[in-house]
Amino acid sequence: MIKNLSIQNYALIENLEMDLFSGFNIITGETGAGKSILLGSLELLMGKRADYSVLYDENKKCIVEAEFDISEYKLESFFEENDLDYDKEIIIRRVISPNGKSRAFINDEPVNLTTLKEFSSKLIQMHRQFDNLQISSPDYQLKLIDEFGEITQTVEKYRSKYLNFKNEQKELDGLLEKDKDFKAQMEFWNFQYKELSEALPTIEKYEEVQNLFNNLSNSENIQLVLNKAYNELSEGEYSINSRLDALLNDMIGLNISDKKFDQVKEKFVEGIELLRESANEFVNIADRFEYDEAEIQELKNELDNVNALVLKYKVSEPADLIELKNDLQNKLKEQFDVESGIKMLEEKLRKDKKELLEIANKLSVERQKAAKKIKKSIEGILNDLAMPYAELIIDFKKSEILT
Repeated sequence: MIKNLSIQNYALIENLEMDLFSGFNIITGETGAGKSILLGSLELLMGKRADYSVLYDENKKCIVEAEFDISEYKLESFFEENDLDYDKEIIIRRVISPNGKSRAFINDEPVNLTTLKEFSSKLIQMHRQFDNLQISSPDYQLKLIDEFGEITQTVEKYRSKYLNFKNEQKELDGLLEKDKDFKAQMEFWNFQYKELSEALPTIEKYEEVQNLFNNLSNSENIQLVLNKAYNELSEGEYSINSRLDALLNDMIGLNISDKKFDQVKEKFVEGIELLRESANEFVNIADRFEYDEAEIQELKNELDNVNALVLKYKVSEPADLIELKNDLQNKLKEQFDVESGIKMLEEKLRKDKKELLEIANKLSVERQKAAKKIKKSIEGILNDLAMPYAELIIDFKKSEILT
């Protein structure tokens, strides 16, 4: 029910506020009183094409606004389908700018004219002289049959199921579009992922190769220094270890009975042993870094390949390649998840469509039963009006698609 009509800067109206009440369904008045202007403003709320010429003041906006109580209209599904917030009291607003541009709103949420037309047609039935009544609308005819046959519960059950079905179909369409985009990139992503995985399994592996390359490249110097250290510590009569051993023997020969001296001497002995062990380890380490030109070249090729990929993928460092590889792995996994989601949704849609068709068939049977009762009732009334041969034909046509 319309509760209030507000008109600003429309035709001959500068500003008008009308409070309406239940049961108000007609506007009368002499020619020129402005009936057509009021109806014209309502037509703007019904999605009629806007015209710059309707502005009272060409420099100001035209605003037509109406408040409705829709608590009895059962329009929750419409709001859900169009992603609008439902309220029992709503405001429809149409704004026409001086430049001729038009905007429409339902409860302050912008909507296109198609949505506005669909919604307002459920609220407003405008009948002028020579206009057709709403009875000619198939939707209105079905509504009358549903109410007469008291089958609105079945209708609501169907609408709820159908809305759920459409939402699932919309979700499936989104997944199919996503799957299409994925498949267009899949071959390229697989190639990139394989290329990065082979060249750079982990950042730890890269660092290991880099360290080994640096060590082998410097192997000659490493061997020289470590062998020199061994020789200085252990080789010959005048090596460090030999001189320390001689010094230790001298200390042992001292006849000192002192606790502190014994502690220091013990540490000295430990130090000599550590140096001897270190000398042997230096030799072992030097042997590990034997110069191998072929191995060095192989490691260099691996590092060059990684550095080439850094340039190719326009990143700063090898660690960024690992991050890129992980992103590709996530995309490939998401593609698998999308395919699984499509299969699940398709199966659910098949089941839901079957249930929906069962409800639709039940609704069709109930409507045809109600139509027979309406036919009998109205033909009885027509007979009482001295029209014994009058016949009411209610023609049902099966829809090829679910609506």
